[in-house]
Amino acid sequence: MRKHVNLFIQTALALFVFACSSQSQVQYVDNLTRKNISYQYQFKQNKDKELVKVKKSDSTFNYHILDTVLEIHQFIRDLEKDFKEHKADMEKLKERKYFPQVEVDSASYFRSHKFEGQTCFSFALENFFKNNNINPHPYFDSETLIGSKTYLLVLDAINLKSKAISWKEFKKNKHNMPNETLLALQEQDRINHGIYYKDGLFYSKNGYSRPAIFPDLKSIVKSYKYTDTVWIYTIDNSKLHKHIESVKK
Repeated sequence: MRKHVNLFIQTALALFVFACSSQSQVQYVDNLTRKNISYQYQFKQNKDKELVKVKKSDSTFNYHILDTVLEIHQFIRDLEKDFKEHKADMEKLKERKYFPQVEVDSASYFRSHKFEGQTCFSFALENFFKNNNINPHPYFDSETLIGSKTYLLVLDAINLKSKAISWKEFKKNKHNMPNETLLALQEQDRINHGIYYKDGLFYSKNGYSRPAIFPDLKSIVKSYKYTDTVWIYTIDNSKLHKHIESVKK
C-alpha cells in the first residue's frame, strides 16, 4: 500500500513540476503602441480611409489596403474618465446594505483595462508585420479590434498556401512548421483565434488578457478547448511585397 502511495506522490510531483516549468516559459509582453519605432516599409493605400460608424467605445473605418477593403474598429477610451464614472458607481453601491465594502484603486483599474483594446487577430498581425519591418499602425495595434473575417482577408492577400490539420493529429505528431507563419484555430466552422508563430514561439492574446509568447501551442489551446482544426498559413513574400512601399523619409 505504502509503495502505491509513494508512487502516486512521485507522479503527482512530476506532473506539478512539468506544469510549472511549462508555465514558467510563458513570457508576458506589453502590447501598447510604441510610436517611436521606425519602419522600413508601409502599406500602399489604394484610397483614403472611410468612416463607417461611430459608437461610444469604438469607431469603424474601412481601410483600402492589400487590394481589398478591411473593416477595422479603432478603440476609443479615456481611462481617466472611465475610472471616475466607475468610482462614482461603486460609491452609490456602497449605500446598499449587503454590498461588500471594496475600495476602488485607480492603479488596479488601469492595469485591468490596459489590454482590452486589441483582439487576438490584430495582435497576431501586428507582430508579423512588425517583425518584417512593415509599419502595422494604425491598422493592427493596441487600439484596433478586428474579427476573423478581416483576419482571413489579410491572410488571403499574402499567403502562398494554407494547410488544415486536425488538432488531434497535430498533438500526436511533430509537424514541420515554417520558420514563420500565421495560424488560425477553428472550432466547428468558426475561426476563433489568431496566432503568430516564429522560430518555435507562439504569439497570442486571449480576450482582454495580457498578450504573451508561448513555447507550445497546447498552452494556448487550453483556453480554446473546443478547437478541432489548426490552419497553418505560409506567407508568400512576393505577394506581400506587392502591397507595401518604402517609408518616405
